[in-house]
Amino acid sequence: MKSLRRFKNSRAVICLTLFCAAAQPWTYASVEGPLNAKGRSLNTSGGQTFTSFGGSMTDISETARLYDAGIWHHRPEIIQTLLPRVREIGGGMRLVLMYRDQFIVLEDEESRENNESVGGFNTAPESWFLHDGKGKRVPVPDYHEDYYGEKGQRRWFMDPGNADFRSYWIDKTLKHVDEGNWDGVFVDDVLLTLTAHRLEPGQIATYKDDASFQQAVLGFLREITRRTREIYGRGEGRKIIIPNISLSYDYDPAVLRDFLNAADGYMEEHHVTAWAWGEHAARRQMEALRQARHLGKHVFLLTYADPSSGVPNLLETSLSAYLVALAGYPNAYWSFRSDEYAPFNERPAFEFWAGRGLGQPRPEIEFYNAEGVRLDSSQESVIWLRRFDNGIAVVNLTAARQSLTINGESLQLKPFQGKLKAASV
Repeated sequence: MKSLRRFKNSRAVICLTLFCAAAQPWTYASVEGPLNAKGRSLNTSGGQTFTSFGGSMTDISETARLYDAGIWHHRPEIIQTLLPRVREIGGGMRLVLMYRDQFIVLEDEESRENNESVGGFNTAPESWFLHDGKGKRVPVPDYHEDYYGEKGQRRWFMDPGNADFRSYWIDKTLKHVDEGNWDGVFVDDVLLTLTAHRLEPGQIATYKDDASFQQAVLGFLREITRRTREIYGRGEGRKIIIPNISLSYDYDPAVLRDFLNAADGYMEEHHVTAWAWGEHAARRQMEALRQARHLGKHVFLLTYADPSSGVPNLLETSLSAYLVALAGYPNAYWSFRSDEYAPFNERPAFEFWAGRGLGQPRPEIEFYNAEGVRLDSSQESVIWLRRFDNGIAVVNLTAARQSLTINGESLQLKPFQGKLKAASV
């Protein structure tokens, strides 16, 4: 996963250890008690949850009940033990996706046991790698070498536009999809700009600007999506491709639409935390969710409990934004990481959600201006709101305090704050 490139001196954010967790020992934390068995209390608010590398191997039934979807590495203990069971128990998980990095590989990839990438790159042709103007390989600046401790391994960029690399990556990835009977592939590190990878324009010999780099990444996604649909079809039993484009607020809506159409959806890894960078980030992120929903795409929203984000009541705001934009939409999943160094701590967030008791969502989003007047569209709006049978979810998309009167009661919102309020609506 990627860093928020504007965060400074924050190793926790740079490593984004949910998906750097592959460097940690493969362990699971148990989860006690039935929280949300199928027909669960979370789903009564029209939402769904997912986990990345989490869940319990000692109580797989709880993992199946707690999550609607999961992302894991292609490992024997996963494909032989976990996946068959989570599909059977309590109605089964809706989706299990295999993790695979798109074009970032470790210096000594073949020594890795977690199969984070496709492997075999020690003997790869040099043309598969990205190079700078001097012909040297380009290391990935998002990750510190010392993150891997004694290994001290660097990560390299592969060339997403190289046809041979694409074919190798796709062939090996789809082979693993068959071996594990996965429902699809979660493709990490699919950033759409050079600067998002902390690279400077002109640093890459092949791609002098973002436009050319985007076309290469877009071509990569289109090719794996095409190949996947050729093999598995588009109907029941099809496999889906979910790229982690991460920083949706950074992309022009037209660029985002191209990438949404190139695959089956996307992950937003910095859901709500990115709002700290301004109103444009909050609005674009929320509009991206509406666009994905309109196109019928899958959406995975992940929020890290990062205190440096400055977003008030981060857990409640994250959940509120998800429910405002996507409640009742069957292809949307949400996760909140209460501890970004441990991929097993989603449960407290789900307990918070289950305790709200909002009931079923109403179908439309309501938009309000700064004077509290309801608008016909999101344009010029500052507050987005969705009503539920027993309450509301509401978010303030501005850097100013806002107030809204609902049923005679004044609702006060801090900058970029979201609230869930159980009340008669």
